[in-house]
Amino acid sequence: MTRLLTASACLVAMPALLLLPGRWYLLMWLPFAVGARLVLGLHRRTALTLVLLGGAALPLSAALHPPNSSDDMYRYIWDGRVQLTGTDPYRYPPAAPQLAQLATTSSGRPPRTGAFPAAAR
Repeated sequence: MTRLLTASACLVAMPALLLLPGRWYLLMWLPFAVGARLVLGLHRRTALTLVLLGGAALPLSAALHPPNSSDDMYRYIWDGRVQLTGTDPYRYPPAAPQLAQLATTSSGRPPRTGAFPAAAR
């Protein structure tokens, strides 16, 4: 039980350590090393159960939320909707009056003019 509490304390301290720029890749090995050490000390059946549960929990937790690293997906959906009307999605900017009937964003704004910000084009 002491090992489990130590591992939990390390995981709780991780966010503060991750604020160090450029070092978080190395710091991510700390919970892995602690977890591997804990699993090595367990019975084989218990270790297998924990590894399988952890392997199932990670993708399930990721599936609960949409990706937040990019909104390119919305631009690709927009391009597909424009193509379904028979129009080249690069012929008009998304805010063009010719495409006004397609603009149904939740914020009420027309989609951006490209998949990338202006500085990246």
